[in-house]
Amino acid sequence: MEQFSLIEKSIKQAVDKNYKSILLLIDEGDAYLHLDWQRKYISMLNKFLGGVKSSCDLNNLQLIIATHSPLLAADIPGDFVTSLDSNKFSNTFAAPLDEVIATAFSSNSIGEFAATNINKIYKRALNGNATEYDLNLIDSIGDVAVKKALKRSLGNGN
Repeated sequence: MEQFSLIEKSIKQAVDKNYKSILLLIDEGDAYLHLDWQRKYISMLNKFLGGVKSSCDLNNLQLIIATHSPLLAADIPGDFVTSLDSNKFSNTFAAPLDEVIATAFSSNSIGEFAATNINKIYKRALNGNATEYDLNLIDSIGDVAVKKALKRSLGNGN
């Protein structure tokens, strides 16, 4: 990755100026990466920076990453994750993505369009006004718990 080579080049320039401690700031380094590359990003970066620290004989190499990716946050122990929106602590390390999204990013793991439609279907189901389209849409819901809750609201708990 070009990013890694630029990081290495910058660190080597600092070492040439006799710096032995480096604070590396990466802002959205995972932007535009495929989800699987985002999933691997922290591991690859950690391995890469460990090698650079060793080869450049650095005393200290600290890293701060700014990201909007729950995949990256789930790869970092919660003690090292800070949300700018809140001071609450969250256990992000190896947590399910929906929990990371809810706790570390204070957001919903279901898109707004889907959530709005689910709420409309739920209200129609409670009033006994569910349509055939609603029933088909319920069958296409991927979250089993949401699907079951909607079917229960129809009086059909299957």
